Amino acid sequence: MVLLTVSILLIGDMFGLIPSEKGAVLDARKKLSESPAVQFSAAINMKDIDVIVMSIDAMVDRNDDILSAALINASKEVLISSGEHDRHWMENPDDRSSATHILVPIFIGDERWGTVQLRFSPLPKDSLFGLSIDSIILLVVFVAISGFTGYFLLLRRILRYLAPSSVVPERVKKAFSVLAEGVLIMDENEKIVAVNQSFIPNVGRVGENLLGRTVSDFNWIQIDENDSAEALPWLHAMETRKTLTATALMLDTPMGVKTFMVNVTPILDEKNSKSRGALATFDDVTLMEKRNTELNMALKMLKLSQQRISEKKRELEFLATRDTLTGSLNRRAFLEAFETAFVQAQEQGTRLSCIMTDIDHFKSINDRYGHAAGDKVTKTIAGLLQSKSRDVDVVGRYGGEEFCIFLPGLDLDKAWEVAERIRTVIETSKQMLLSSQAPITASSGISSLAFSAMDPLELVNQADKALYVAKDNGRNQVVKYSKAVRGYSQLKKDSPQTSTETLTPSTTNASRGDSGSDAEHGRELLALQKRIKDLENAVSLGSDELQHQSLHDKLTGLPNQALFLDRVQQAIRRCRRTKGIIAVLSIGIDRFSRVNKSMGPLVGDQLIKKISKRLESAVRKMDTISTGSMDEEGSTVSRFGGDEFNILLSDLESAESVTLVANRINEVLSNSIELDEKKYFFTVTIGISLHPHDGETPNILIRNAVAARSHARELDMGGKYQFYSDDLNRDIESSLQIESQLHSALDNDEFLLHYQPKVNSHSGGIIGMEALLRWHNPETDFMVPGQFIPIAERTGIITSIGRQVLRMACMQARAWLDQGLLAGHVGVNLSALQLREDDIVLQVIEALEEARLDPSYLDIELTESAVIADFDSSVKKLNELRAHGVTISLDDFGTGYSSLSYMRELPVDTLKIDRSFIQNITVAADDLAIVTSVVALAHNLGLKVVAEGIETPEQRTQICRMNCDGIQGFLFSKPVPASEATLLLKSEHLGSVSLAEVS
Repeated sequence: MVLLTVSILLIGDMFGLIPSEKGAVLDARKKLSESPAVQFSAAINMKDIDVIVMSIDAMVDRNDDILSAALINASKEVLISSGEHDRHWMENPDDRSSATHILVPIFIGDERWGTVQLRFSPLPKDSLFGLSIDSIILLVVFVAISGFTGYFLLLRRILRYLAPSSVVPERVKKAFSVLAEGVLIMDENEKIVAVNQSFIPNVGRVGENLLGRTVSDFNWIQIDENDSAEALPWLHAMETRKTLTATALMLDTPMGVKTFMVNVTPILDEKNSKSRGALATFDDVTLMEKRNTELNMALKMLKLSQQRISEKKRELEFLATRDTLTGSLNRRAFLEAFETAFVQAQEQGTRLSCIMTDIDHFKSINDRYGHAAGDKVTKTIAGLLQSKSRDVDVVGRYGGEEFCIFLPGLDLDKAWEVAERIRTVIETSKQMLLSSQAPITASSGISSLAFSAMDPLELVNQADKALYVAKDNGRNQVVKYSKAVRGYSQLKKDSPQTSTETLTPSTTNASRGDSGSDAEHGRELLALQKRIKDLENAVSLGSDELQHQSLHDKLTGLPNQALFLDRVQQAIRRCRRTKGIIAVLSIGIDRFSRVNKSMGPLVGDQLIKKISKRLESAVRKMDTISTGSMDEEGSTVSRFGGDEFNILLSDLESAESVTLVANRINEVLSNSIELDEKKYFFTVTIGISLHPHDGETPNILIRNAVAARSHARELDMGGKYQFYSDDLNRDIESSLQIESQLHSALDNDEFLLHYQPKVNSHSGGIIGMEALLRWHNPETDFMVPGQFIPIAERTGIITSIGRQVLRMACMQARAWLDQGLLAGHVGVNLSALQLREDDIVLQVIEALEEARLDPSYLDIELTESAVIADFDSSVKKLNELRAHGVTISLDDFGTGYSSLSYMRELPVDTLKIDRSFIQNITVAADDLAIVTSVVALAHNLGLKVVAEGIETPEQRTQICRMNCDGIQGFLFSKPVPASEATLLLKSEHLGSVSLAEVS
């Protein structure tokens, strides 16, 4: 630096930049001397000596710097003098001018005539180092400007060589810059010594030099507004010399406010006793936070609509089992119920009977009075059958005008009494009168287990044969099944003209003729009528068969393309009303053409039949994915020809349900198919399209499903499935990936607990800790609970995770007690699935015993929806837990059912008011009124109240005014690892409210 300064001075002097007073005086004397030289030369030429005399006198008198002056000729004789020149002038041997003795030559023409001698006063002495004060100021200014420029250039070059980044190899710089996370390295004073490219755009323009800037000077926004600047994670890490992970922090950037998950590792000295700086990484989770908020909102909406969906599902199940006209069970539901009763009667050795009832002359009623009258008769008789049956009897409409009843516990005679009572009521009922003519009647046939029926259908057929006899012998009768009935039916089948005299029915019509031609004529007429009816039925069956063939595949019997399109169209119309989801699956049998070529089309056809049956079984077993029931007229599986099948799934609860069907299809076809002692193995490729996401018409949905299947085959995804929507496909793949990782997470101890304190609203002392689950996924680092908890609940893994959480929380509570820290309880959340487990009480007790923890230190937190799902069972289990000393808290109160009747019965100690009511408590009068009422209600019921989500001092003050028992939120602490929670417990309080603030 000294050399640089000296160099600046020398350079300034070299170029005359350093000002000098002597130089200025000499310059002035030179100019003053040149002027008389010209003047005196002119005067000599004009021989005007007087002018010279006057001029010399004037120069001496007017210029203080001139002491004397004289004019001498060439012979050095003094011609004129002024100002005691003889005393002041001293001759210079060299006859040269000096600073005080100036010789001015005078010429006439080219010859020197004489000389003017001017005696000047001595030169002034410099005030400092030879310079005057003014010169010093000029010198200082010059040196300052020159020095600043020189020093700046020098220091800049030095810093360039001394910068930390300059010693980092280029390949390391490139690797450092490619990281997606922003990375900073700072010294102990928060000065940036290294930064990668990912962080720079967050605080300025790309290319801006951030080295040397203080990290705290950026526009950081504390998530907890009450936190001080010391709460910044790198300051805390350097102070405690401990690594901090997953700390949320916001930054106001040129692109808007962003949220980061910050991880900080302190850089320690060699003795690990002092922090020399820190390395911080900034992971941008802004989009993730936004999606989590949207997901939480969607989940809330889903919970609100869950009850309504359940009610609609029950209504649909009821409608699916009921006949729309009469309200009786339809044929399929009746036979299912009958089969259960039949098996039970056989296993227990009890009695069981069956009645088949048919309305007499029903066709003539329709022909004569119209179908509306026929429907009225059918509906009325159904009501009479139900009213005259016992509560345990089951009535079903078997088809058309036929009804079937099974009667548990009754033998043939008792069943006959019931049937006869029904016949009498129908005959005498005024409701059945359609005109002034004869009333409507009905005939019945009865059978029971006494005739060794092998299954319910055989028992129904026996009753139907008895009914046939009753109708064939005059109608309005009740006939029991017997050997005679069986023989009569066979006889009529062989020859409709056979006499009926050998039959002795149990009950006959009293109005029949006993003998004579009238009776014979009546029998012949009845036989002709029966024959006509049989022919009509044959024609009807033929027509039905033709229609069936036109809508079904001949080889497999499955619905063909025309019928499938119609069903898809119906499903779309229904879903537009219900806002549901339907799926179309296009299924191709991989490499099936090779089987046809090598084994022939006959073998291929047989294999297609077997494959179609397996597909049908796969869909039937997955019927629970649908909110509705399968169509009675046929399966949802369709064959479009060759090896191509299509499946329609309607009224789905969620798009992810389709994956269950796809996996089931792959599972049922993974087993070999045996044919002619040979085994064949097949895989399928499945394309899936969804309504309304992927199409509004059947053709578009099928086309998109086929496109998805083709795409899957192009990707060589044999045995897999592919959704048409790329976004949905990625979402479901992500969900399945998380599901797969959850299984290994338990074994690898990847789950851990963070703890958030519950604080006394006035003193600020900690009154408890809530344990909150976190997942440290090796692939994605920390995963927020909203991403994996719903998947864990849906797959049932949450129960295993819950057991581990219970043990971990109890162990941590024990550790705090051993340190003399815990002054309250530890809260553990139970899911609805955990609460439904039969041994949940035992699980809690075992966790407490394993940790040697008194039950009073454990608080079980449940949501309202988890309790209401199975209210009676939940209340019983909660009472057992309280009997052991465990306290119970109702979490998220206000977002569920919030029924006062439930509150009266629930064994709860504490209500936790949901944060959604707290957020606007200082600005929304409605929320304030709700919270005030809840606190008052809870206190009147003897319950404590904890307010969740306290984030501002104003919210805290408002809650304290209500005498709320506890508060919880980011104002005091976010959920932190156990080590940091221990530090919180060691502190006296997290924040208090004075009485002045509350009053």
